[in-house]
Amino acid sequence: MESADFTNTEWNEAAIKAKATEALAEKADAKVTSVSVSDSTAKITLRYGCSEATATIYTPNDAAAQWTAHIESTKLGSTTVPGSDMKYSEAPDIQKAMADGYSAIWTAKTEVDATKALEDSKAALLKVVQDYVKFLADTVYNKGEATVIGDKSYTVSETDYNTAVTAITGAENVAKVLNAYNTMLSAQTSKQHPYLTKTEAKAATYTETGNNEYYICSVCQKVFKDAAGTQETTVEAETIAKLTRPSSGRSSGRGDRDPSYAVTAPSTKNGDVTVSPKNASKGDRVTITVTPDKGYELDKLAVKDASGNKLKLTVKGNGKYTFTMPGSKVTVSAEFVEEQAASVFADVPADAYYAKAVEWAVKKGITNGKANGLFGSNDPCTRGQIVTFLYRAYQGK
Repeated sequence: MESADFTNTEWNEAAIKAKATEALAEKADAKVTSVSVSDSTAKITLRYGCSEATATIYTPNDAAAQWTAHIESTKLGSTTVPGSDMKYSEAPDIQKAMADGYSAIWTAKTEVDATKALEDSKAALLKVVQDYVKFLADTVYNKGEATVIGDKSYTVSETDYNTAVTAITGAENVAKVLNAYNTMLSAQTSKQHPYLTKTEAKAATYTETGNNEYYICSVCQKVFKDAAGTQETTVEAETIAKLTRPSSGRSSGRGDRDPSYAVTAPSTKNGDVTVSPKNASKGDRVTITVTPDKGYELDKLAVKDASGNKLKLTVKGNGKYTFTMPGSKVTVSAEFVEEQAASVFADVPADAYYAKAVEWAVKKGITNGKANGLFGSNDPCTRGQIVTFLYRAYQGK
């Protein structure tokens, strides 16, 4: 019976007896006479001719449950890494340490071995978390230089950095590791909007609007009056209207001002197109705003003058485009199509029957696939991986 492997055998009398009988198939005088099963052990009574023997097998169910409870207690699956939208448990090395813990426990043949595997796995997970958080601290510290993470810029002093590293490396549990890093971040100087792009002030003319100086944050897209990003405003509020031509003393007929032409944007299926202004003079800048319906994206956008000639469009971002008004009326047309979701893995075709299931699992944080952009569609799934997936699905329910 020493050679029989019960690792993937269901934990009930019938299944264990069937597996033991299979293992004894080549021994003509051997047979299984009885099987008794408890929570973590099973006793198999065997008969060899006139002799009888008892074999005991062990399942580390309890140790595996304790490992799951320990992982949950660390809150790595619910705590976000500062400056990102990723949970600590999604870091590759931490994921591997969790999975390795299950693998080590499930290969244990005795309760002593399972207990040792459990304690070793706890220590290994703590070490991996310490190394990862130490890496984060090193990155943010950057020898005292300002470091941008997410939408904030951090400047950490050498004293705060050294204090954090000492606490991280000496922590006896995961909670203290994360607390040391958070304490370091809270002690630093931060800038809420680190990437501000300046738009120079421009005077208005009789044919074009002008604007005051303003700044746009490339992270959150908010607009500010000042370079420090403390006085929020809008582009519209900083726009200066075109100048009004002085009166000539004559009757103010249409000939006293620039002619105005209509800009039309017929309604379109699966999205909305608006223009501003709806009437403009030659040389004016006109803005088009494109808003696709949910699940759709812009496919074609065209602007034509009265003669059917296409006008040059300038992409401004966030669904906005501009063009210079010609000396005639203008028509704007757009077409929208359904979004085509590309597969996130090279070995998962977009039209595969399991593509949507893979996409769901990735979005839920249940799996990130393998390295090099592969999912491993045709790879066998280990017992440890199955338990890990179930744990993550439970965390995200």
